[in-house]
Amino acid sequence: MTRILANYPALTIIEDKDREFTDGDDIAVPYKSANHGTLYNFYRLGSVEDFARRNNEDVDVVLARAKQRGRDPYYAYGLAVSITAWKKEKKVVPAFSHGDVIRAFGKKFRIVPAPNQNIRLQEVE
Repeated sequence: MTRILANYPALTIIEDKDREFTDGDDIAVPYKSANHGTLYNFYRLGSVEDFARRNNEDVDVVLARAKQRGRDPYYAYGLAVSITAWKKEKKVVPAFSHGDVIRAFGKKFRIVPAPNQNIRLQEVE
């Protein structure tokens, strides 16, 4: 059963940790704000391999270049949040905390904090 953690006009934060996530899926990570209780940072999951395919590039070349530059082949990048004057379709976003394990790209990753309120996907066995 999916549990609702927070419900806002533009999105609903849910607990949904039992599915497989793929390139382009969004997740939320909670944090304690000084004045407003628990709020969320939002991230999009990605992989170097899927990026290469999406941009019609040679997967092996792009993976080798990422490895040479010390980049992780799987990543999550922060998303901006904005207030709009028009109606948008309400999004449902699953929440994960630091230390949680997420299944994505056929692997398991631990969500670990990174500098500047970012997260990193650390592969686990």
